[in-house]
Amino acid sequence: MKKFRNYTDRNSLLLSVAPSYKITDDLTARVSFSRTQNTSVNRYFMPNSLSKNGSGTGSSTPGGYLNLLNGFGVRDSQYTEDQYEGRLSYQKKISDFDILLIGGGNITNRNWEGNSQLMDVTGTTQYLLTPDVYDFKNTNIPIIADPYDYRQQYKSLYASASVGYKDTYFVEGSVRNDINSAYLNSDNSFVSYSLGMSLLLHNLWAKNDILTYLKVRAGIAQIPADLSATSTNPEFRNGRQALSVGNNLYQTAWYPTRIISKSLKPAINENKEIGVDLKFLKNRLSLGATYYDEIRKDEPIPVTLPSSSGALDILINSASSKRKGIELALSGDVFKSENGFTWTTSVNWAKNRSTILQVNENLESIQYGDANAFSYVSILQKEGMEWGQLYGTAIKRDASGNAVMNAKGLYEFEPNKAFGSILPEFTGGFYNTFSYKGLSLSFTIDFQKGGKFFSLSEQWGNSGGLLEETAAMNDRGYNVRDAVKDGGGVRVVGVDVNGNAVDRYVEAHDYFTQFHANRIAEPFIHSASYIKLREVALNYQLPKSIFTNTGISNMSIGVTARNPWLIAVSKDNKHRFDPSELSQNYGEDGQLPSTRGFGVNVKINF
Repeated sequence: MKKFRNYTDRNSLLLSVAPSYKITDDLTARVSFSRTQNTSVNRYFMPNSLSKNGSGTGSSTPGGYLNLLNGFGVRDSQYTEDQYEGRLSYQKKISDFDILLIGGGNITNRNWEGNSQLMDVTGTTQYLLTPDVYDFKNTNIPIIADPYDYRQQYKSLYASASVGYKDTYFVEGSVRNDINSAYLNSDNSFVSYSLGMSLLLHNLWAKNDILTYLKVRAGIAQIPADLSATSTNPEFRNGRQALSVGNNLYQTAWYPTRIISKSLKPAINENKEIGVDLKFLKNRLSLGATYYDEIRKDEPIPVTLPSSSGALDILINSASSKRKGIELALSGDVFKSENGFTWTTSVNWAKNRSTILQVNENLESIQYGDANAFSYVSILQKEGMEWGQLYGTAIKRDASGNAVMNAKGLYEFEPNKAFGSILPEFTGGFYNTFSYKGLSLSFTIDFQKGGKFFSLSEQWGNSGGLLEETAAMNDRGYNVRDAVKDGGGVRVVGVDVNGNAVDRYVEAHDYFTQFHANRIAEPFIHSASYIKLREVALNYQLPKSIFTNTGISNMSIGVTARNPWLIAVSKDNKHRFDPSELSQNYGEDGQLPSTRGFGVNVKINF
């Protein structure tokens, strides 16, 4: 596939202007404008020489399933966000009170636009009339343009107040009103608020070198969740191919298959949080802890409609969930020497549990995201269970956990089996920096415990005979690929459908291909636990003395390595897939292996 060209050009623009004017010593006015613009153009070209090397339609040896047709495509997209804001801020100290008041308004305009003209180079019908002449007019079936243009506007008013007393007691509050054009009704104005309090307890006693800082904090908030215009725009979409009637060609369009509820509103997050921050030993050691409890109500979800409605589903407010957890962070200067050597470190750990409270009054579960392309697994949000349950077909087992076999010695199977949540039990990280006279070495270790994922690559390697176990030696000392009558085959142990013990050998081809034939996912479901060295960086700050009278204030040179070492994974993840870099929510879908990256950095300040 080296001759297949597929490349993308990306350009980004960031612009921000924010002048301010001090009306009085205490009152300041500020206006701002910012623009974010991301543009992307993707092009791909399938040459005629490569299409002949496929095994399906268009190849020199048709009959297989790999279709490669001489063709090309162009896809461009642009996202633009403009923000206009004006605000007044009032800050004053009155006796022991510190007061800060802010009020303002914001208008945000978002625009998604683009166009695509694509040939299906892995299809069976569309190709270039003259080979390798990449022109839209040179196709046996005309390429239909597929433009899109989504627009969304936010109008917001907000106000906040913060009051501190004796630099010890603090109260903060805010309120905000947003009008979101993505909701297709006149009642698209939503209010959010927050209230927080904090207390600096270390100011209540004499200063000391042991406990130098102690802050206790608590807060509540109600925040509407955002909904993009791309989720609610019920537009007609152009068909990819023209409709041919006689000698005439007609543009086709797709009728919207989803109805948007006229009363649709954003999901509401109700959050409660408490926490504490401590510093010890003249601020050399810091500890932070946070506990949060959140309920998310009225989550918009698609609910299936009867076929007589003319649509597949309707997007309505229905689902709710709760989420609670704890976050801990510890950091400090572990070692400082008089000769300049220092060691600083930080460790963070987080545990979260999310539970589905309700899906819909008529539904107990709903699919989240896309199912696996080969129908092995899907993610369900199921009432009363943890968020993100991984479902698929499992090996059928009896009450004692024994695998149930059919008459051929192959597994009986059980569809719609829950394998557990894709969410981890906990996550964390470990960061260290060692410095000595301009030289610094830093590294980051990430870790995760639990969660489930599915591996499609492992399934294909298994059913295709590419993995080591498909050519291993069995317990009789013969290769499993040898015929059973010659001592080969795979040993299977379990019970038959009547509960009788089974201990026999089956042909390797029959054993390893049964999983794809019956879409049995269980052998390819693994724990997503891992420990990995995320990044290592070595930097050297050159002495400032060598840049005297050069206009350069300082210069540093460094080398970095990203993803250099997957230290450990769960025992059942024997092929060592990296759970931190899975391409899909449910796992990996035949993706390319994880890569290591190495770089050199040179930084010059003038």
